[in-house]
Amino acid sequence: MLSAGLFGFTCAGLRCAIGSVWPMVVVHGLDDFFQIRFPGAAPDWWEACVYVFHAEYGVWLLRRYGSGGGPLGVSGAGEDSDECPEQAAAVG
Repeated sequence: MLSAGLFGFTCAGLRCAIGSVWPMVVVHGLDDFFQIRFPGAAPDWWEACVYVFHAEYGVWLLRRYGSGGGPLGVSGAGEDSDECPEQAAAVG
């Protein structure tokens, strides 16, 4: 549960940074593929490193891009209001 939650947190941060959900769909699919293709548990130290990475990277992404500055530092002008309604309300 911790692994899935932190992976989702990182994907949410990347969604804010990129502005689209589709790259995260590909990343999630690749993650599922490699987990099924290579069954077995990784060493505990590796799992702990992955958890720390997901937590720190997700926090960094949300601090950098989650402030409403738009995806990848782009201003909110011209964005699709259906894709990111909270930013469209702030712009309009």
